[in-house]
Amino acid sequence: GIIGGSYGGWSSLRGMLEFPDFFKVGVAAVPPGSMHNMTLDYHFTAFQGRPLYSDGGEVRPTPTEVPRNWQITDGRQQADRLVGKLLIVMGELDENVLPGSTLQLMNAFIKQNKDFDLIYLPDTNHGESGSPYVVRRMWDFLVRHLQGVEPPTDFKIVVPEESLF
Repeated sequence: GIIGGSYGGWSSLRGMLEFPDFFKVGVAAVPPGSMHNMTLDYHFTAFQGRPLYSDGGEVRPTPTEVPRNWQITDGRQQADRLVGKLLIVMGELDENVLPGSTLQLMNAFIKQNKDFDLIYLPDTNHGESGSPYVVRRMWDFLVRHLQGVEPPTDFKIVVPEESLF
């Protein structure tokens, strides 16, 4: 299995799509479905370079165009490769990974008739994907699909109030 949040969620997603014979179960918490739908970020451009579109520029010439040098990292274009069990966590008010990016990824999976699970977090931002509820649900997903057993139904993660963000 593979699990991660934010860029780690993107990495989990990449693992599931690029190595479908190895990763059978994955949790992608608040993952960017495609990097070109995000604000330009040095974390990504350091590896992929600045976006390069068909007209040679860095600004998207059409609403749906994917930069030539970023196509291989676009999860939507590899949606047909999903084989294992995937849980996606998304926050309705995510300020880092715009919900539209995640919804476009889910739409690509639907178009490919691929099954996935979703935890939709109403009225939550990017950081709240690490709440005790979400952590328990991610653990339950891994236990259910990696160990083949049903996790305890009454388990609750208790976090001291002062440690909550």
